[in-house]
Amino acid sequence: MDTKITMLPSFTRTIYRRFLLLLLFALGAGLPVILRISYDQFTTLLYGLTAVAVVCCLCAFVLRHYRWPLCILVVGIVGFVVNGYRIALLINAQLPAALEGADIPVTGQIVSMPKVTQHSAYRKSTSFYFQIDTIDLPSNSAILQVGHKLRLSWYQARSAEPLEPGERWQFTARLKRPRGAVNPSGFDYQAWLLGQDVVATGYVRDKQPVTKVLGSNAAGGVNFERWRFALMGQLFDLGKDGEVAEASSLPLLKALLLGDKSDISGSQWRVLRQTGTVHLMAISGLHIGLVATIGYWLGLLLAHALALWRQAGLRWIAPLVSIAMATFYAGLAGFAIPTQRALVMVVLFGVAWACGRRLNVWFVFLVALVCVVLLDPFAFLSPGFWLSFAAVAILVFVFGWRRSARGRFAMLKALTKAQFWLLIGLFLPLGFLGMPATLLAPVANLIAVPFVSFFIVPLLLLAVLLAPFAPSLSLEFIAFTSTLFSYLWQYLEWLSGIEWYGYWVPEITLLSGVGALLTVVLLLSPRGLNVRILGVILGAVLVVRPLVYRASSDSLLLQMRVLDVQQGLAVTLEAPNHTVLYDTGARYGEGFDMGSRVVAPYLRSRGIHTLETMVVSHGDNDHAGGYLSLVEELDTSNVIAGQPERLPKADTHPAKCEAGSVWRAAGLDFRVLWPNTQSHIQEANNYSCVLLVESNHFRLLFLGDIEKPVERELMRSGELPRDVDVLIVPHHGSKTSSSLALVKHLNPQYAVMSAGYNNRYHHPHLRVLERYTAVGATILRTDLQGAIGFRWDTQGHLTVETARTMLVKPWYR
Repeated sequence: MDTKITMLPSFTRTIYRRFLLLLLFALGAGLPVILRISYDQFTTLLYGLTAVAVVCCLCAFVLRHYRWPLCILVVGIVGFVVNGYRIALLINAQLPAALEGADIPVTGQIVSMPKVTQHSAYRKSTSFYFQIDTIDLPSNSAILQVGHKLRLSWYQARSAEPLEPGERWQFTARLKRPRGAVNPSGFDYQAWLLGQDVVATGYVRDKQPVTKVLGSNAAGGVNFERWRFALMGQLFDLGKDGEVAEASSLPLLKALLLGDKSDISGSQWRVLRQTGTVHLMAISGLHIGLVATIGYWLGLLLAHALALWRQAGLRWIAPLVSIAMATFYAGLAGFAIPTQRALVMVVLFGVAWACGRRLNVWFVFLVALVCVVLLDPFAFLSPGFWLSFAAVAILVFVFGWRRSARGRFAMLKALTKAQFWLLIGLFLPLGFLGMPATLLAPVANLIAVPFVSFFIVPLLLLAVLLAPFAPSLSLEFIAFTSTLFSYLWQYLEWLSGIEWYGYWVPEITLLSGVGALLTVVLLLSPRGLNVRILGVILGAVLVVRPLVYRASSDSLLLQMRVLDVQQGLAVTLEAPNHTVLYDTGARYGEGFDMGSRVVAPYLRSRGIHTLETMVVSHGDNDHAGGYLSLVEELDTSNVIAGQPERLPKADTHPAKCEAGSVWRAAGLDFRVLWPNTQSHIQEANNYSCVLLVESNHFRLLFLGDIEKPVERELMRSGELPRDVDVLIVPHHGSKTSSSLALVKHLNPQYAVMSAGYNNRYHHPHLRVLERYTAVGATILRTDLQGAIGFRWDTQGHLTVETARTMLVKPWYR
């Protein structure tokens, strides 16, 4: 390697080495979060690599001819060790497990924009981040908690005074360690919390004394969040002026201006996903670049004006204004990852311009990569990180060696080409992230990108500038912007109605990933190399291969997955050419439910887009909350429900689940045992659809939330089987279910309990656990083990796996 580098010219060799070292450092710094090792293995690896780095540094002083290879090794190791120790410190700073569920007095400051959810006419909940000043812990770990953050909810009366960023409060909180759902594919919420420096989550105990120590106005210093909160209330609060803008447009405009996407509805997210325009609904790198350009031209005008007074020394004004405006706009978004990348690039180019120097675009790209990974050690787990940097790399790779097009329609041609190449180039990262490669993206973005960039964003910024001086005029700009945006939204809704909007990539292996990367490079290569046809051929092979592989996999009889949906239930049954879903998880507000966040991504990662049957046991939120999202996102042939009248209106027409219903599919027998129309039991839980699934090799029983009266009815009827292989324990292990008589009657081999970690209902109950243990059942729990999978082959051989064992991470302690 050293010989090859030495053969290059001196200047080229220096550039080559800088690029390589930056890339190695970034990769090393990002690697700790993607390793699947335990915490003990992680710390051992850190100590070992630290020792290796020290030895390599010592050898570099002695072995002169090997300094460059040793330097490469040390840079990669240092990147890993730096972020590795930072991650280890965050893991160790979490709330001690012994204090979970305890009431802990805490004093601190609200450091985020509070998000309010109205639960009823009399009750609301407010969620926010709370930075700890003092915390009363009965252990020596208190010093580790001070300065970190808590993510809290406060259930208040609707008339309670709204919380504001910057306020200091003293109250008692009931806390637990950061925890998230763990599934074979999906979002790692626990890692995201640690990346936000959150060491515990919980809620405020409003029955204990609560004191506001200091109001937001009295808090000193610059508080970006307080300013954003005030701006949001002034421009987007319909309670002050209902005529400001259309209610449906406000969440989207708020996302564009402030990066706050919490109020975007599920249907709006669906339109954005189907048209490939999600990146526009938050402050993205594209918008940062646009604002930086506007700032540059404003600074240039200022420099020309000042030149009348002073002839020289004004070169720095234009880049300074550009950097200032880009920083201001990135602050509106809370400095999200795409804005960090763009801001670093703007700063580097601005400083270089002010100093009269030119920078290589790839060098700036790699510096931005290093800066973002250092700012956020969990950046490699963020979809925004990969999509943002991939998009920039694609555009630089495609247009870096081409001359700028000239002519009347040059800009339109360049924009069209950019959207086409982004569709091809982002196919691979979208597939790895379990997101759709939207075929409509070029058509949608060809209109949406210039429209939002040159009309919507400048108008919103103008409204911000006018807000302190002319509030009424500022609201007029918001109203006018809303009207303009409604035309774009009609266009996007029309596009989303086209059925062939996307292609979902099934599970990507290492081999197919390398092949896809090579395909993208070949397709994006210059036309003069004449290798694009090879990319087309290789891409066709990669698309056809999964279809052939899926058709040849005949050894599977059934794969059942009890997904980790926190306090709720969702179970998938996958047989050849037949998929059944039992329950859909809970819904936690507009735009957030376990159906769209957990169930749908998992099914898509398996290459499944159609549900032959969906069974919704009953109408309670923790079982039916994700129903609407799933029937809108997936083709669903048949829906049966214990309480169809309680399900939200949709295009599907759910049938009543009734005892005696039977069907056969993929070699499996499905039989409904309950509810019985002749029964007089009226409790909502007891309308649960009880489903028995049988084959020659196993029996699976789903009991929903039935309670002891129904258990007795079922045992009395003689319909309830004995010696089941897998039992989905009724009512999440509540003491109102799983009577001793039922447990002995069923005698399950595996008893599966789906519940939230340290949930407020205390599921599963200790007595229930003891009953299943007494009959020899193997107890599996989603709150402790994540998603639980069962796989039977055609010979009846069973394989059991749990997500927290398969997807082990250092923070899963």
